[in-house]
Amino acid sequence: MENFSTCQTAILSGNLSQVQLLDLNKLIIGQIKTNRTIGALQASRKLRVGMSVTFKGKRNLTQQGEITKINRKFCVVDCGGYRNQWRVNMAEVTIVPGS
Repeated sequence: MENFSTCQTAILSGNLSQVQLLDLNKLIIGQIKTNRTIGALQASRKLRVGMSVTFKGKRNLTQQGEITKINRKFCVVDCGGYRNQWRVNMAEVTIVPGS
């Protein structure tokens, strides 16, 4: 954590050039994407079409539905009703017990 606070201080004090900030941004975004990919791959091993799941939708509201399609990183969840299908990152869904 010491390196993090040193990096944070350098960024906030304005000691880094724009090129250095852009390189740092690419590194951070790349790590976030890698973490999401790993989480989605781990979750995809547990998920199947027809399972009931929950996830946080817009405005942080919990949605519940049934998986209708599984892609590489995302799944399609049908929450019922007219045009109420969501494309959700598999790492963000939680399996409903008993489904």
